[in-house]
Amino acid sequence: MIKNSYLFSTQFLNFLKSQKVKDEELFSGFVTTIKSIRSSIIENKTISDSNIIDILSYLQFAFPNQLESYGNNSKLKYAYLYEAFPLDRKVSCIYIIQPEENIDSTQKSFYPAFDL
Repeated sequence: MIKNSYLFSTQFLNFLKSQKVKDEELFSGFVTTIKSIRSSIIENKTISDSNIIDILSYLQFAFPNQLESYGNNSKLKYAYLYEAFPLDRKVSCIYIIQPEENIDSTQKSFYPAFDL
């Protein structure tokens, strides 16, 4: 079994698992939305911009409510995450990789996180 130890996603998931659910209704809505998005991704074999925007919004990240494309390549998407509203200080960058894409991309000049 492969473990994603010490990467951001593992730390973030461990943090989420340690949290107490304060608003059961909100959590239930989140679970329903994530299941719906997952079904859509499996059925369509693609991740739409609205799927990512919905997830980031539910997780309460501050971002400009849109994904950026790298140049003319609509398959390379990213979004900056900000400290808070107003969107003054970038703190992270999320990349969106389509299921059919190779995670070991060798695309030159594509590194939006460099701006951070």
